[in-house]
Amino acid sequence: MELDKARAWHGMKNGTLNILIGGEAGQGLVTVGQLLAKSLVRSGYFILVTQSYQSRIRGGHNIFAICVGKDKDTDKTEQGP
Repeated sequence: MELDKARAWHGMKNGTLNILIGGEAGQGLVTVGQLLAKSLVRSGYFILVTQSYQSRIRGGHNIFAICVGKDKDTDKTEQGP
């Protein structure tokens, strides 16, 4: 079943989607994030990736964030008020 890209992006502000993957250090969240990011790029999307290494010790919390968009302006995130 192929996903209709127009429907997938309908209603999203600025045509971008933010994906946050969080978990304990050692759970493989960076590996999952990298696989997802590669899949999105190979599917023709533009991405911006940030990683938070708050803890290098197993059990500490880490975050992997991906901003996905349909055009090259994906990396221009909105500024707050």
